[in-house]
Amino acid sequence: MGTSLIINGIVMTAGYLTIIATVKYNDKADVNNFIYGRESLLFYILGIIGIISTVILSLNYKREIKTVTVISSGMIIILAGHNLLN
Repeated sequence: MGTSLIINGIVMTAGYLTIIATVKYNDKADVNNFIYGRESLLFYILGIIGIISTVILSLNYKREIKTVTVISSGMIIILAGHNLLN
C-alpha cells in the first residue's frame, strides 16, 4: 500500500463520516420543494464533500474486482435507457 492510498482512504473516510454525523443536524432535505434543511449552505458543503469523497473512492479503484468491473461496464446502457421504461 502506498502512502497516497492511505491518505486518500483517510480523507475519504473522514468525508463520509462527516456527512453521516452532520446530516441529522441539518434535518430533511426536499429538493423538489426547495427545502434544503436548516442550513442551506451546509447542504451544499455536504454535497461537495460527498462528491470529493466519491471521486477519491473511484480514483483508487484499479479494476481488481472483476465482478464490479463487469457490472459497471454495462451500467451506462442501463442509465441511458431507463427513462424509456417509464
